[in-house]
Amino acid sequence: MARNPDKFPKPTRFIPERHMSKVAVKEPSTHGPASDDISFFFGFGRRICVGRHVADASLFAAVVNILTVFRLERVPGWNVGPDAEGVKWTGGLTTHPVFPCIFTPRHTKERVSQLIKMQC
Repeated sequence: MARNPDKFPKPTRFIPERHMSKVAVKEPSTHGPASDDISFFFGFGRRICVGRHVADASLFAAVVNILTVFRLERVPGWNVGPDAEGVKWTGGLTTHPVFPCIFTPRHTKERVSQLIKMQC
């Protein structure tokens, strides 16, 4: 569904602008309820996920906490072209891209330990 070329032109290409605010999008989608481009992740109508807002907020908090403590860097020598030709995908029921990266602490060991304990 997320790689549907009718809904997402050039689905394998890295175009983060397509997921930004509708104000920034020139041609808003007319698919799905309320033209929400990611609503299909949580279902539709009477069977829509009741915890979708909790899931969204939890994911945001997790990313913010990780980025507070660590700096993410690309593995040296690993380059991806504009059409994502260097990206490998996992197999199985759900697929996701594999992006090799390095987690580098932003602070001293003591401060990193303190920040991690504060987040638990």
